[in-house]
Amino acid sequence: VGSAEEGNVVLLKKGTYDLSETLSVNKKIVIRGESGDPADVVLDAGKKGRVITMTAPAVVECVTVRNGSQSGQPSYGAGVHMTAGTLWKCVVTSCSFASGRDQYGAGISMDGKGTLVEDCEVTGCSCASSCMNFYGGLYNKNGTVRRVSVHDTTTTADIRYYPLGACVEGADALVE
Repeated sequence: VGSAEEGNVVLLKKGTYDLSETLSVNKKIVIRGESGDPADVVLDAGKKGRVITMTAPAVVECVTVRNGSQSGQPSYGAGVHMTAGTLWKCVVTSCSFASGRDQYGAGISMDGKGTLVEDCEVTGCSCASSCMNFYGGLYNKNGTVRRVSVHDTTTTADIRYYPLGACVEGADALVE
């Protein structure tokens, strides 16, 4: 990804990619699981940090994002944090916040007009008991969400007024 140029398509072959650092997508490229089946290509952070950060109008498609972790305050998207771009036909699973206050989207955090999450599944994401103000498996601030399933999001924290599944905020946020 680091050597890809604007407009390139990066095809990921079948397998599990153990990431030693966050995959930073900061240019207009397409990252695609070659088979089209998200189960075939897994990006795994091993609970050592966030899996993907997207800050450009890029596309990530047909991959599984797994075992992202974040802590501190505030924290955004242990699996995927996006301020631009599109996440399409992906599975985000087993991502978690270890601690902190104001945790936004353990699986996916979207913050920006023009962000799009479509035909994805967010499952098994969580927040530890030391978390405060947990905003669900998916947090959407001013982005667009289409045909996304969010389930099996858990916490042992006393969250009282905050959603476990998905949280939508902002005048431009759209859920279709």
